[in-house]
Amino acid sequence: MRRGHIILALSLVALVAGVRAQVPKPPPDVHVKVENVHVDKKPEKTPPHSTSLAEYQSHLQALIPLVQQCAAARNFGSCDPALVGDDESVDAPGVATREVRYNWLRNLFVKAQQPDEKSDAKANAGSAADANKKAGRSGASGDSDDDDEPETGVQQSPAEAIKQIVAIRKKTTSELLTDAVARLNADLAQAQHLEAVAANNHQREHETLKQVLSQGIYSDIGPEPEKNRALEKIGEWLNNIFDGLNKVTAGAQWLGRAVMIGFFVIVGALLIWAMIQSERRLRLRVVPDGFDLVAGAPSARGWELWWKDAEAAAAEGEWREAIHYLYWASISRMESMRLWPADKARTPREYLKLLKNDDPRRGGLLNLTRNFERIWYGGREADESTYANATKVARELIDKGSAAGGKR
Repeated sequence: MRRGHIILALSLVALVAGVRAQVPKPPPDVHVKVENVHVDKKPEKTPPHSTSLAEYQSHLQALIPLVQQCAAARNFGSCDPALVGDDESVDAPGVATREVRYNWLRNLFVKAQQPDEKSDAKANAGSAADANKKAGRSGASGDSDDDDEPETGVQQSPAEAIKQIVAIRKKTTSELLTDAVARLNADLAQAQHLEAVAANNHQREHETLKQVLSQGIYSDIGPEPEKNRALEKIGEWLNNIFDGLNKVTAGAQWLGRAVMIGFFVIVGALLIWAMIQSERRLRLRVVPDGFDLVAGAPSARGWELWWKDAEAAAAEGEWREAIHYLYWASISRMESMRLWPADKARTPREYLKLLKNDDPRRGGLLNLTRNFERIWYGGREADESTYANATKVARELIDKGSAAGGKR
């Protein structure tokens, strides 16, 4: 009985020893030596600075060759964590603001200042060998027909052994630097995709806005006229003046009132004077009988002579010249009626402004002036029908002048 207990106890010990032998031991802890590594004190955590999507892409493009240089040199000059730069808060159009931090890359640069640890390489190689060995044992055990072989421990499948090795495997610094380059390239590709999407959205929004503004209800929309902007500046200037006067006259109310009243009186007087001068220039008025004609003015030559020149030019087919003479015949006739002072330098548009809007001759003179400017100054071709239309309008102007007061 005692002999059976002893055999059972020995069997249990052997079983436990077999289990321990089959379970792979994890690699020993690896301690990175930091001797002669230039590591500054840990910087204070600062908030990421705001940056645009284009600036973020430029930063990534600068980091990729920097990591590659660090992987090649593996010294402090090439792997200085300060070269990584500050963290960023990227503002991408149409996407929520994204904070990008580079602590992982700074820590990797500090570690990259030392060569890869030999213990890591040995542990990785040993783990792979153990996995292959266990996979072979398991396969041999499954194919054996010898049922008399005693079991010394718990057997593992090849898949379980590989999973266990992968779980405990630790990447070397060189592999981490390679992964860092891949990660930066992936981030750069994502940023470029966001930029392309944003540009496409902007183009579609521009086209949509253009279609909306092309509708008829927006046809009158345009830049603010210069007149309105000038009036707005004048209003601001006046407000500043009044504010200054209120501060100066805060202790003497009568002085402020006197200044304001004087200011309004001066402004009113200037406005009245300007209106009078404008009325004198634009209103329809009769020139005094003693008015002397100015040499070179249209009225210095009788309107009949202008008319004859028009008929002679029309007979020769010179339609532009004929319309030119018809226009000045009409001006000479109205000027001879003392409707405005004679002036040899007045333009066709200035003659038109001398007639009031309610004058019955204004419509005809406007029509004749437009045709004359288009043909004479604009270089448009004229024909017999154009001349006939101008003749009709000029005749109406001359007849109205004759009915109003006769010849000079």
